[in-house]
Amino acid sequence: MHPGLVVSDLDGTLLDPGGALSSGNLMAASELAAAGIPLILATGRSYYESRFVLDAIPSCPLVIGAAGALLSHAGTGETLDRELLEVGLIESLTQLILEEGHLVQLLQDRSSTEEDYLLVGTAAPHPTMDWWLELHDLASHRVETLEEVDLSHTVRIGVVGGPSELEALTERIRTAYHDRLVIRHWQGVSERDDRPTYLLELFNRGVDKWSMIRKVMDQRGLVPGEVVAIGDGLNDIQMLKEAGLGIAMGQATDRVKAVADRVVSGNHQDGFAEAIRGVLGS
Repeated sequence: MHPGLVVSDLDGTLLDPGGALSSGNLMAASELAAAGIPLILATGRSYYESRFVLDAIPSCPLVIGAAGALLSHAGTGETLDRELLEVGLIESLTQLILEEGHLVQLLQDRSSTEEDYLLVGTAAPHPTMDWWLELHDLASHRVETLEEVDLSHTVRIGVVGGPSELEALTERIRTAYHDRLVIRHWQGVSERDDRPTYLLELFNRGVDKWSMIRKVMDQRGLVPGEVVAIGDGLNDIQMLKEAGLGIAMGQATDRVKAVADRVVSGNHQDGFAEAIRGVLGS
């Protein structure tokens, strides 16, 4: 197939296990651009958490961020589309999470406000959260309660914890809100291999990378058969399943690989580059 669009996940796909962009993957992205095929990033990160990749791949036109809740212009960071959480839902969920003794992290649409994260509560931040904010030079604001706080720019509610710390909270939320939210509890990026970090992420119902990809396809006059999707995680399953060609990374779980059309090497072996050269026939 000659695709009209390639969509790639970041962590575990375009980035290596250390979170870096390898020279091999960077070269493959350049080969894709030379062939006139747009590369769009689709990631759980926000635009500003992905900016170092965009600086290295200036040909990338768009970023689907926050697992499909945001669509941003890659050059300016301007938000082109977004899926906001309802204020009442944010308030009730925040209260529930605070009752469990956790710090609540509200990801903001920085295109319309000056902050990346609003941190709510009195609990100490998880070390990984402090590391993440500093690593990407993110703007955050800390409050103890939601009193007189503007919640109208919130696209994701998040909690960070260690192994098994968030299981009871996740189950409580799933029981009470399963029909109103997208709920993901999984291992995230950490600053230390010996200190695994787990995330609980809550989105508006219907938020998904593929849903936002469909909007991009409509704007560009494309159909699913003209899209190549590359990924490795649970939030990549729908786009791997629905795209004309879904390519899973070698280290992905069997659940992810089962919906893909093709499996390449892992992200520690430049599997992204292998996928791109397969698409280009080189």
